[in-house]
Amino acid sequence: MFPPAEDSPSGTFEGTRYDREQRAIVLAGEPGAYAKEGVFTSAPFVLAPEVPAEISWRSRWTTPMQWDRCANNPVLTRTVGGWDDTTVTTCSVVPEGDRLKMFYGARDRGIGLAVSSRDRIDIWDKRQGPVLQSGAPGTFDAGGVLSPAVVPVSDDLWFMYYVAYDPTRMRGPVKQHQIGLARSFDRGETWIRVGSEPVLAVGPPGSCDGATISSNCVLRVGETWYSWYTGISQVPYLASVCLATSADGIHWHKHPHNPVLSYNPYVRTDAFMVATPQVLYEGGVFKMWYNAKGFGAGEQPGEYSICYAESLDGIQWERSPRQPVLSASGVGWDAHMVEYPEVLKLDGKYELWYCGDGYGNIGRATGRALTSAVVESRGGRSSRPDAGWSDWVAHEAPASPLQAGARYLQIRVRLRSDDRTVTPMVQHLAVLPARPGS
Repeated sequence: MFPPAEDSPSGTFEGTRYDREQRAIVLAGEPGAYAKEGVFTSAPFVLAPEVPAEISWRSRWTTPMQWDRCANNPVLTRTVGGWDDTTVTTCSVVPEGDRLKMFYGARDRGIGLAVSSRDRIDIWDKRQGPVLQSGAPGTFDAGGVLSPAVVPVSDDLWFMYYVAYDPTRMRGPVKQHQIGLARSFDRGETWIRVGSEPVLAVGPPGSCDGATISSNCVLRVGETWYSWYTGISQVPYLASVCLATSADGIHWHKHPHNPVLSYNPYVRTDAFMVATPQVLYEGGVFKMWYNAKGFGAGEQPGEYSICYAESLDGIQWERSPRQPVLSASGVGWDAHMVEYPEVLKLDGKYELWYCGDGYGNIGRATGRALTSAVVESRGGRSSRPDAGWSDWVAHEAPASPLQAGARYLQIRVRLRSDDRTVTPMVQHLAVLPARPGS
């Protein structure tokens, strides 16, 4: 089928080229000088007779890399004189019908809940009081709870992973943070702890999470649960993103090759910390937004920004060629730093909630794509395109079924970029026998 055995597609490249190392069609040129747009059109090829087929690929670097701040920021702030009058920070947003539920942390006070309608997502009504507070004396979360990550398991059963600390358990000068788990049977209104021990515990001294564990993101893909979490190896902080997996969301196993995305002194934005990962899985691609702390003025550690990376397996990550994707504004409540990303795709739009100066207050930004990749096909009974061939049909997602009845097929890939430092990528393009049930 397609591509041929040598794994290099034959056809016409106009403003595009084939990257053999990435097995990808990309825009012609080099970083900083990529073509604005281009097309690859395959040569017609034969489909296997009587074998249903589907087209498969991975679109890379097409997620929004430009974020436009909401005019009403910040959208959630502390309540002066209220239970959350310290800060509101590190949120998790969950759609529920025509509403959104935002779970947020208030330092040293607990985890709260605010509710919004989907058509007015800048207006949030807070519940009275926290929905989860510190545990009993002597427990791993006796000192406080923070940084919720909420995952609906079924209509009524929701899991909340949260950062917990106990001032009697120290790693050097730092309170030992670990990840706990609570369950709700009423869609997040009330919560019950799963047990008296953390579900993700701090690692041995000297390991990537040997000083403490912090904010995580939990995602189910197929039968596997993934938890990407912040592992801090030493203080002053050197932080990386680590990975654990689970079959049930309760019992976790750390990946043997942690960290999966490390701080890197040779990457200016990520020199000291990569932390607080937020991951979506779309079209066969894992997409991660994360806190980054790199070099500031005078080659000293700077303030937080938000960066972006992608992976095909959730383990090996590539940083975006355009970094950071959200920086401090220079004025107002987020003048100096932005951190703690929470990203959802709602009604076809990407929404980002984040914190500003002092790790407090929550704002919102909407994503804007700078690149696009469109995969199309057409087919017919003759060996060359003619009047009997179908029109070009765009495929919305990988593993798309092909038109029945065609003996020959042709594929077209259209790429566009508004930023000459970034090229979209169509990777692992292939026509394969259709999987059962697809």
